[in-house]
Amino acid sequence: MNKIIKKPWGHEEIIHEEGNARLKRLVIKNGESLSLQYHRKKSEFLICVKGEAVIDLKQKSVKQILLPCGASCFIEQRMVHQIHAKADCEIIELACGDDEDIIRLKDKYGRIKTRKI
Repeated sequence: MNKIIKKPWGHEEIIHEEGNARLKRLVIKNGESLSLQYHRKKSEFLICVKGEAVIDLKQKSVKQILLPCGASCFIEQRMVHQIHAKADCEIIELACGDDEDIIRLKDKYGRIKTRKI
């Protein structure tokens, strides 16, 4: 049985884990967004298998990538990104790196951790 983790934007399902590699299904509700985030040592390959999403990629400038069903995108380490569902959508994520390696820059659900000095 796959592990399902509820999220404010929908849920993620862990399909397979081995070492530092993970295969997940992200189920994102229409109009919802994941955090604006990046990963120090984790890279991700995403493919939309249902619905439609837009991914904001921020390097020197902002680039929006439309991700209709069947389209894919590679997110390199340290690339700032955010996924927005334009319809109920499902995205398969193949990630290499630690799942805890997430630096949230903006999150409409209040999940940014602040550091105590």
